[in-house]
Amino acid sequence: WGRGNGFVALGLALTLHELPTEHPAHAELLNAFREHLQAMAKYQDYSGMWHQVVDYPGSYREFSGTCMTSFAIVRGIRSGWLTGGNYDRVIQRSWNAIKLRIGDDASVVDICTGTGKQKDLKAYLNRQAILGRDDRGGAMALLFATEMASWRRERQ
Repeated sequence: WGRGNGFVALGLALTLHELPTEHPAHAELLNAFREHLQAMAKYQDYSGMWHQVVDYPGSYREFSGTCMTSFAIVRGIRSGWLTGGNYDRVIQRSWNAIKLRIGDDASVVDICTGTGKQKDLKAYLNRQAILGRDDRGGAMALLFATEMASWRRERQ
């Protein structure tokens, strides 16, 4: 599930940002963060998006999961947890894809409607994709956009 994987990436990035490096769990969480994003990068499609069901290309391209995963990658580079050169193309593709899916009226394209754990693949595939305004999707886009702005400012 795209957004479920996005929440893992986002949660690990935010936790690692606040967790002191000397904390006993830091190394384990950092390793999980790196492994998760390395695995996720392999499933980014040619458009720059991740799908509603990450490893099922026939599912729709999901906006909020892409924003969360991309935020985590940028935060990982900015914090020195990931090597930028390995992820620069991933970030640029997702940034371009997200920008194309935001309308002038703040509408967004293809955000999975709210959901919890589903019973099977079919249930995930049948989750409605929101086309229009969505607080959750908008918030994740703002989070990604502010992280991108910080990263670009640091690179100048």
